[in-house]
Amino acid sequence: MKVFTVHEPAGLKGRGDAAARRVVFVKEGFCWPAFLIAPVWLVYRRMWLVLLGFLASGVALTGLERWLRPETSLITVVEIALLLLFALEANNLRRWNLRRCGYRMSAVVTGRDREECERSFFATWLVEMPAGPERAVSRTVPSAVAHATPSVIGMFPEPGDR
Repeated sequence: MKVFTVHEPAGLKGRGDAAARRVVFVKEGFCWPAFLIAPVWLVYRRMWLVLLGFLASGVALTGLERWLRPETSLITVVEIALLLLFALEANNLRRWNLRRCGYRMSAVVTGRDREECERSFFATWLVEMPAGPERAVSRTVPSAVAHATPSVIGMFPEPGDR
């Protein structure tokens, strides 16, 4: 079972094909490309601040290695452990980057694979079109319902009922 979060750009106009192409799906969990080719993955995803942090941590690790001069096997273990940690958090960093770029998380979808998740999301997303002037719905409350509203709900009275 795969889990994806769905992110829409702010100010998305309409719900057509052009808008659907701008919706981003981000998988939950481990990211293999981020583990195997982290800098290339970061450039591909346009995560420039994260790339700078990744490169700065690499420079800091190299400086620490030269200063401490540990065994070669320890250096390899530490580098692999840091790459594992990065790959576990890569998709969360991608969500952070999307939020920073003006996207908002609109849904969480599950399915056997990405295609099934996309299908289930867009099946409901396209139905939930915002009401335009041609599809305007009356939002007025009938007077019989408005007068039948009790002044106390639970233990919270209206301000004037003291």
